[in-house]
Amino acid sequence: CESCGKLLNPEDLKQPRCAICGNTPELKTTKHLYLNLPALSTRLEAWHKKSMTAGQWTHNAETTTLSWLKQGLNPRPITRDLKWGVPVPKPGYEDKVFYVWFDAPIGYISITKAFFPDTWEDWWRQPESTELYQFIGKDNIPFHSVIFPASLIGSEQPWTMLHHLNSTEFLNYENTKFSKSKGVGIFGTDAMELDFPVDFWRFYLLAARPEKQDTNFNWNEFFDRINNDLIDNVCNLVNRVLVYYQKNFPGPLAEYSYDHKAHQEFMAEVRNHFDEATTALEAGGLKEGLRLALAVGHAGNRFFQEQEPWKKIKEDKAYVQETMTLLVHLIRDLGVMLSPYMPDTAARILKMTATPAAKWQDLGQFRNMTGITLGTTEILFQKLDPKQIDPLRDRFGGNDGGLEQVDIRVGKVLAAEPHPVAEHLYVEKIDLGDGKPPRTVCSALKKHYSLNDLVGKHVLVVANLAPADFKGVPSEGMILVVQKNKKLELLSHPDWPVGERLYRQGYAKDGDRPEISFEEFTAIPLEVHDHSLVYKSQPLLVADTPVKSDKLIRGKVK
Repeated sequence: CESCGKLLNPEDLKQPRCAICGNTPELKTTKHLYLNLPALSTRLEAWHKKSMTAGQWTHNAETTTLSWLKQGLNPRPITRDLKWGVPVPKPGYEDKVFYVWFDAPIGYISITKAFFPDTWEDWWRQPESTELYQFIGKDNIPFHSVIFPASLIGSEQPWTMLHHLNSTEFLNYENTKFSKSKGVGIFGTDAMELDFPVDFWRFYLLAARPEKQDTNFNWNEFFDRINNDLIDNVCNLVNRVLVYYQKNFPGPLAEYSYDHKAHQEFMAEVRNHFDEATTALEAGGLKEGLRLALAVGHAGNRFFQEQEPWKKIKEDKAYVQETMTLLVHLIRDLGVMLSPYMPDTAARILKMTATPAAKWQDLGQFRNMTGITLGTTEILFQKLDPKQIDPLRDRFGGNDGGLEQVDIRVGKVLAAEPHPVAEHLYVEKIDLGDGKPPRTVCSALKKHYSLNDLVGKHVLVVANLAPADFKGVPSEGMILVVQKNKKLELLSHPDWPVGERLYRQGYAKDGDRPEISFEEFTAIPLEVHDHSLVYKSQPLLVADTPVKSDKLIRGKVK
């Protein structure tokens, strides 16, 4: 289910139909191959206890796996009646293929063998000397923690088993789910078409990695993180240190003991960051490792400012050279720390410091660049222009036609009465401030509001919605409400001027808007988030005032 994420079996669907031909599918009996998980459960449980403890699995990987074990393992079908997939090499099953998440993990082994035919067994057949780390999304946990390990155990072969399972939560897009079919979200092919360095994507996605809870791709945050966390912090430090050093101290780097108190305290601070980053990465804490790299950048910028080399060079040039040599080593270390996250950028930094072969073990070694002459310093990146945000948000926000096709206006409910036939409906007369007779609008508000509650309210009305017949009563619009589960709330405020149009900042709110269908309107993602009415994360306004819900914190607007 795209709304709640629940996994539905085909027979659970109400009134199912084929999306291609429209016919109702039929349930048929078929024969499949099964993985006998119950026969492996004892060995699986023993292996789980050992691996989870030694490998420090992430929380959701451990809890999801233990939930499967607690419920009791059942035989698992590993074949499907499909046209595509890996054919089953067994007589009587020629028309079937393997279930993709049965055979896909086996591909981890076969692809290693394909690329390293002479050494693949060093990785997969020597479990005593190999630790297997796997990084996955939470929806694929059982296939990697139960199905694949069970297959390896059942083969009775000495395979390398899973050591650390690192599973994430979900990454959403602008407070909604990614959907390629609906054009919601940015995908790999889209990223390739945009004129952003690939390291920008790597940096942002790892900084926003949903390690403990669902996170959200947001264009404002993307620009903010790139401009402030990366460029103003790391890139600024790289440039200011290397430019200043080469301008004032041309030639090879000298060796220093760094006996000054300020130098000793600074080295202790950043070495602590290096140690913490190493520990985090060993445990699969990618997000924390990147945060610590940025912390090193902030520490370097602060130290540069505190030392004021542009002033002290007039009094003690030797001290300034020692300080800057220490910072040059730090720039090298930043390149090393960023190499797992931003390999292209890291390579450029290490080229500038003339240390392309630097390794993680070099971190905190502030005397091993003696005799090196720095390379040419270059500006790593230009800052992003925030004016790009709205066009990008529109481009990847879904195939809904855009908010500006809808005419949503403030209307005043002049009168309301029960629908003559439909028990759940009211019929309202609404003034839209356009000098025309009041609109007749039918709404399903009877269970939530009394007639006295409605009359006199200033509400939001879809004014260019195609007329519809509600059991003999024509409706010429729709009142907007926010709904969360069974709770419903009118979007209303007494200070809204009647006739004012709903709009978003930076977009035209005037002009004619042609009639739209109900289906066209419902394709537009309006929702309330943190009490604010938003369209693709953009706040919506009436008369320069953001539209707010009163009671419901979040929900869909309909």
